[in-house]
Amino acid sequence: MAVISSSRDGVLIWDFNLLQRQIRNRTLLPDGLTVCSVDYAYSDSDRADDTAMVAGRVSAEAPTAPSELWLFAAKSERIPARELQIAMAAFLKKHQPSKTIVESTNGSVWLRMLLEAELRRLEINPHIMWLPAHRTKGGKVTRIQNLVKLHLADRLRLVAADWTDEFIKQAERWQGSVRNSCRHDDLLDSSSMLCRFVGA
Repeated sequence: MAVISSSRDGVLIWDFNLLQRQIRNRTLLPDGLTVCSVDYAYSDSDRADDTAMVAGRVSAEAPTAPSELWLFAAKSERIPARELQIAMAAFLKKHQPSKTIVESTNGSVWLRMLLEAELRRLEINPHIMWLPAHRTKGGKVTRIQNLVKLHLADRLRLVAADWTDEFIKQAERWQGSVRNSCRHDDLLDSSSMLCRFVGA
């Protein structure tokens, strides 16, 4: 069991030695429930966050064992608003999740209509849960804290890929405070949505 560390503000922070040990080769990806999440930026502003899409696998080594969350694919980049539904649909078609979580925020009604049309064009019908964005103070902190808890309990795995280094960089920048909410933490935020699929 990992030792839980905390910041000066009393919030959980990443153990980077442990995080490095949680990186796995893709050949070790277990069977389980495939889930995806999307934290999108429906804006063409130069100051907009990146859109982050993450694919995970929920698995347990034995029926009585605590489930683990394996993050095996991710994409984080600035995507023009007019192309967002195309990128999202392509990601879902590639990874074929059983369930997908999309954060519902500005532009979500219009985006949802465009995405449904694109999914019909690709002839796929994924189960998508549109969840309200965390607008309350500290909402993002609370959500990412759940991901950190999973990590510190040694129930998080990162499949080694081109996005893994960026995930670790975002974890290094994130200090568990709303004061640094302007920093890019899109991979962390999108990944944290998948915690709801992992049993305690």
